[in-house]
Amino acid sequence: MAEEEMLIVVDEQDNIIRHATRHECHEKKLLHRIIEVLVFKDNTYKEVLIQKRSSTKKVEHNMFALTEGHVGKGETYSLAARREVAEELFCEKELPSDVEIEELFKISKLEGDPTFMQVFRIIHPGPFNIDLVEVGEVFFQDINKVIKNITESPDEYTHSCRYVLEEYQNKFMN
Repeated sequence: MAEEEMLIVVDEQDNIIRHATRHECHEKKLLHRIIEVLVFKDNTYKEVLIQKRSSTKKVEHNMFALTEGHVGKGETYSLAARREVAEELFCEKELPSDVEIEELFKISKLEGDPTFMQVFRIIHPGPFNIDLVEVGEVFFQDINKVIKNITESPDEYTHSCRYVLEEYQNKFMN
């Protein structure tokens, strides 16, 4: 049996205090680190990549999302973001060298989800070689249309996707 992923458990100031399994973090609602990545088609930042989560995902399967994941033991937020993008969108262990990642903002403790979330942005027009275990499909969509769709059908989007796009809109689109 594969060893369960170890995550970073943090205090209220996002200082590392220990490590725990993903299961323990979720079961005991331990404060831990996650990342979200907005992937844009070009530097106009008008079209964002939306993922439809795989039907095999344990949580929020078949929902629309951004590239997201946990920060594992020994990783920084940035390393975790690079790893998740590489795994989910390129089926690679490392991000292609032409992909630059930009740190945008951090969100402290999502409602009902004990996490610190660091949000990143990259520009990449594709093509993508998605991991079908993680992701059912990907497509670019106008960010204003995504935000409108979230307002009209919030249950079709993951909690973190909704929250990140709301924060992004407040910080970069107003």
